[in-house]
Amino acid sequence: MEKYQYKLETNQSDLNLYECGVQTCAPGHSNGPAARRYYLLHFVTKGAGIFQTGGITHRLSAGNAFLICPGQVCYYSADAQTPWVYAWLAMDGIQVENYLKQAGLSRKSPVYTADDAAPVWDALLTMVDYTRTPGYSELRLMGYLYLFLSELAAHSTARPARTASVQEAYLQKLVRYVDVHLWERITVSDLADFVGLDRSYLYKLCKERLKVSPQEFVIRQKLSHARNMLAETDLPVGDIARSVGYDDQLGFSKLFKKRFGISPRAYRENDNTP
Repeated sequence: MEKYQYKLETNQSDLNLYECGVQTCAPGHSNGPAARRYYLLHFVTKGAGIFQTGGITHRLSAGNAFLICPGQVCYYSADAQTPWVYAWLAMDGIQVENYLKQAGLSRKSPVYTADDAAPVWDALLTMVDYTRTPGYSELRLMGYLYLFLSELAAHSTARPARTASVQEAYLQKLVRYVDVHLWERITVSDLADFVGLDRSYLYKLCKERLKVSPQEFVIRQKLSHARNMLAETDLPVGDIARSVGYDDQLGFSKLFKKRFGISPRAYRENDNTP
């Protein structure tokens, strides 16, 4: 039976890692019935076995995972003919429940299925392997843990629907990014990468919630900021144009007039009332 594990009690309030490891189970290897004081997640890469909790028996194989929540009595056993190979991690923290819910996992839904197990397993194994590195960095280790949880959520077949509150969080990130990077040339790819969505979903989200495309939203924010600068400063129009990412003053002026129905100079001269 091959087994290696890592134990550490990290001191992070949002997410604490207690231990992780990989095990090739012996035929019939079992554990429980027992409860834990932390969240314990097993991800299966080979073989089969059963997981029992709440009077329900689940037969699990490669691409499945099972979650044991704090205080939850569970039993699990590897198959006698084709026993499991799995990796596990024990964790807690005030955000763990939320992170697991993003993968469709909870006390009431303790079984997970991946639509593509490879990236999930690779992320988990990378984290476990890193714990064997001499002079490891705890900060990097936690980074690998967050990456694994991200892959777990991204490849869950039971991803929860994106609610309005979740969509609002994405939009808040979008606004923050644009406000900080107004002076740069912002692409839709930049926005999608920062927010953490694919371009097609970001486009759909903006059209549904903001009634404009992502690129139109960027232009709107830039021009609104330029309008405020025209009203509140004495900076030349060219400097204001460059401050919102437009090197071409003429092109900026045309966009401004198209948006507000008046040129930047005329806006400033007419008591800032477009």
